[in-house]
Amino acid sequence: MSTPCEVCKSSGPFNALVAEEKMFGLGGHFTYLHCQNCETLFLKDVPIDMGSFYPSYYYSFASSSTKPSLLNRLKQSLWDARFKARKPYAFWAKALLRRFPNAGMEAVIKMGPRKSWDILDLGCGAGDLVRAMRKSGFSAAMGADAFVEADIYWNGQLLVKKAQADEISGQYDLIMLHHAFEHMPQPEAQLKVLHGLLKPQGKLLLRFPTVTSEAFNTFQKNWVQLDAPRHLFLHSEKGMRLMVEHQGFEVLDFYTDAIAFQFWGSEWYARGGALFDAQTGKSLEVKNQFSRQEMLLFQQRTRELNAMNQGDQAVWVLQKG
Repeated sequence: MSTPCEVCKSSGPFNALVAEEKMFGLGGHFTYLHCQNCETLFLKDVPIDMGSFYPSYYYSFASSSTKPSLLNRLKQSLWDARFKARKPYAFWAKALLRRFPNAGMEAVIKMGPRKSWDILDLGCGAGDLVRAMRKSGFSAAMGADAFVEADIYWNGQLLVKKAQADEISGQYDLIMLHHAFEHMPQPEAQLKVLHGLLKPQGKLLLRFPTVTSEAFNTFQKNWVQLDAPRHLFLHSEKGMRLMVEHQGFEVLDFYTDAIAFQFWGSEWYARGGALFDAQTGKSLEVKNQFSRQEMLLFQQRTRELNAMNQGDQAVWVLQKG
């Protein structure tokens, strides 16, 4: 008996794709099924100890505010500058953003959030975005992540709660998931929970890798955003539209905000490389393996694909109906 697709409930046909853990070079074999009805790609058998694939040095847990180095102080300054750049006279902040763009922050700013809003960043890791928002006056911003070791406090107040969506209470004007939705089981059930956590007319911002992209079609098992086995679902545009309609959301905006990583990261995986040292957790200098001309071509193609909404990172702005 085949495994049904949780997104469209189809019993097939499915195409199988066998991938390895490549971020840390751990290997292993993980089978994904590609639904031919809704085009969703999903992990067939989820590892029992999924926490073992989220080590303490996993990138989203590395806070730029907890390590007193020059580099991390610079990172925190960039987080702060992104909100300041909304002001017309913040020339220095705008210059920093041109040099160090951040698609996640730009997606939030594009929504025009108000400082009075109750905001939840779900799957936020160490909470750098929440901290930056609080420093910019969003005093009701809060984070939650099921994989942090314990609750995280900042300035004596709770910053990040160790919790998953169904363990959270309250009502929010904005809930955002930056590259977190793909890590969650039962996606339509998750959308139902999120719908219930929103105030009337509340907004949901989802950013995640999408298989409706040239990068997935080209690289398949070596696609860097596949990220086996951490990514349980790699959503398609077709499948997402089915789910959000079923759960009573209105689509306010949809676009892609991919970066050149979709190409250089995937090319590196195809060569058998990893992004991090599995023993130390230190990032490897992968970009140095590509020429300046290659990187320029990756960037140009990424801009072209985003203009057609075919980049490998999708952005969905939904409103509670």
